[in-house]
Amino acid sequence: MKKILLAALLLTATGEAPADDVGRRYLALEPRTCGQYTQAYKDPQAGANVELRGWVAGYLTAYNTLAADTYSITGGSDLDAAMLWLANWCMAHPSRQLSNAMEALTAAFHPQRQRTKEAGR
Repeated sequence: MKKILLAALLLTATGEAPADDVGRRYLALEPRTCGQYTQAYKDPQAGANVELRGWVAGYLTAYNTLAADTYSITGGSDLDAAMLWLANWCMAHPSRQLSNAMEALTAAFHPQRQRTKEAGR
Protein backbone atom coordinates (compact mmCIF):
# COMPACT_ATOMS: atom_id res chain seq x y z
CA MET A 1 0.00 0.00 0.00
CA LYS A 2 2.85 2.41 0.80
CA LYS A 3 4.38 1.76 -2.62
CA ILE A 4 1.08 2.60 -4.35
CA LEU A 5 0.72 5.83 -2.37
CA LEU A 6 4.33 6.79 -3.13
CA ALA A 7 3.81 6.13 -6.84
CA ALA A 8 0.61 8.21 -6.85
CA LEU A 9 2.38 11.03 -5.03
CA LEU A 10 5.26 11.02 -7.51
CA LEU A 11 2.90 11.06 -10.47
CA THR A 12 0.93 14.03 -9.17
CA ALA A 13 4.02 15.97 -8.06
CA THR A 14 5.53 16.33 -11.52
CA GLY A 15 5.64 19.80 -13.09
CA GLU A 16 4.78 20.89 -16.58
CA ALA A 17 6.50 18.98 -19.35
CA PRO A 18 7.67 20.71 -22.52
CA ALA A 19 6.10 19.66 -25.82
CA ASP A 20 9.46 18.82 -27.34
CA ASP A 21 12.48 16.82 -26.23
CA VAL A 22 15.83 18.15 -25.08
CA GLY A 23 17.01 18.73 -28.65
CA ARG A 24 13.82 20.67 -29.58
CA ARG A 25 12.65 17.76 -31.68
CA TYR A 26 9.04 16.67 -31.72
CA LEU A 27 6.73 14.40 -33.65
CA ALA A 28 4.68 16.23 -36.26
CA LEU A 29 1.52 14.29 -37.03
CA GLU A 30 1.11 15.91 -40.45
CA PRO A 31 3.64 14.16 -42.68
CA ARG A 32 2.98 16.25 -45.78
CA THR A 33 5.60 18.23 -47.60
CA CYS A 34 5.14 21.83 -48.60
CA GLY A 35 4.86 20.69 -52.21
CA GLN A 36 1.86 18.57 -51.26
CA TYR A 37 0.40 21.51 -49.35
CA THR A 38 0.62 23.86 -52.33
CA GLN A 39 -1.05 21.29 -54.59
CA ALA A 40 -3.94 20.92 -52.12
CA TYR A 41 -4.14 24.70 -51.58
CA LYS A 42 -4.77 25.26 -55.29
CA ASP A 43 -8.12 23.41 -55.10
CA PRO A 44 -10.21 24.80 -52.20
CA GLN A 45 -12.97 22.22 -52.78
CA ALA A 46 -10.65 19.21 -52.60
CA GLY A 47 -10.82 16.95 -49.58
CA ALA A 48 -7.08 17.38 -48.99
CA ASN A 49 -7.53 21.16 -48.74
CA VAL A 50 -10.36 20.81 -46.24
CA GLU A 51 -8.29 18.36 -44.22
CA LEU A 52 -5.29 20.71 -44.22
CA ARG A 53 -7.43 23.68 -43.14
CA GLY A 54 -8.53 21.65 -40.16
CA TRP A 55 -4.96 20.64 -39.34
CA VAL A 56 -3.68 24.22 -39.61
CA ALA A 57 -6.58 25.53 -37.50
CA GLY A 58 -5.83 22.89 -34.88
CA TYR A 59 -2.12 23.73 -34.88
CA LEU A 60 -2.85 27.43 -34.44
CA THR A 61 -5.38 26.76 -31.71
CA ALA A 62 -2.87 24.59 -29.86
CA TYR A 63 -0.24 27.30 -30.28
CA ASN A 64 -2.64 29.89 -28.85
CA THR A 65 -3.32 27.60 -25.92
CA LEU A 66 0.31 26.81 -25.12
CA ALA A 67 2.25 29.96 -26.03
CA ALA A 68 2.82 32.47 -23.27
CA ASP A 69 1.38 35.95 -23.70
CA THR A 70 -0.63 34.89 -26.77
CA TYR A 71 -4.38 35.00 -27.30
CA SER A 72 -4.17 34.73 -31.11
CA ILE A 73 -0.93 34.13 -32.99
CA THR A 74 -2.53 35.41 -36.18
CA GLY A 75 -3.33 38.79 -34.60
CA GLY A 76 -5.73 40.63 -36.87
CA SER A 77 -5.47 37.98 -39.58
CA ASP A 78 -7.74 34.99 -40.07
CA LEU A 79 -7.28 31.38 -41.10
CA ASP A 80 -7.44 32.27 -44.81
CA ALA A 81 -4.53 34.69 -44.38
CA ALA A 82 -2.52 32.01 -42.55
CA MET A 83 -3.26 29.49 -45.31
CA LEU A 84 -2.11 31.98 -47.96
CA TRP A 85 1.06 32.76 -45.99
CA LEU A 86 1.77 29.02 -45.79
CA ALA A 87 1.18 28.59 -49.51
CA ASN A 88 3.69 31.34 -50.31
CA TRP A 89 6.27 29.93 -47.88
CA CYS A 90 5.74 26.42 -49.18
CA MET A 91 6.14 27.51 -52.82
CA ALA A 92 9.60 28.74 -51.88
CA HIS A 93 10.40 25.58 -49.87
CA PRO A 94 8.55 22.67 -51.57
CA SER A 95 10.66 19.88 -50.08
CA ARG A 96 10.29 21.05 -46.47
CA GLN A 97 7.71 19.55 -44.13
CA LEU A 98 4.49 21.39 -43.37
CA SER A 99 5.50 21.43 -39.71
CA ASN A 100 8.56 23.50 -40.72
CA ALA A 101 6.24 25.95 -42.46
CA MET A 102 4.11 26.24 -39.32
CA GLU A 103 7.18 27.03 -37.24
CA ALA A 104 8.09 29.75 -39.75
CA LEU A 105 4.53 31.10 -39.70
CA THR A 106 4.37 31.36 -35.91
CA ALA A 107 7.79 33.03 -35.82
CA ALA A 108 6.74 35.53 -38.50
CA PHE A 109 3.35 36.28 -36.90
CA HIS A 110 4.64 36.42 -33.32
CA PRO A 111 5.50 40.15 -33.21
CA GLN A 112 1.94 41.07 -34.32
CA ARG A 113 0.14 38.48 -32.17
CA GLN A 114 -2.90 39.44 -30.18
CA ARG A 115 -1.89 39.14 -26.53
CA THR A 116 -5.31 39.40 -24.87
CA LYS A 117 -8.92 38.91 -25.88
CA GLU A 118 -9.66 42.58 -25.22
CA ALA A 119 -6.94 43.72 -27.64
CA GLY A 120 -8.94 42.30 -30.56
CA ARG A 121 -12.12 44.25 -29.91
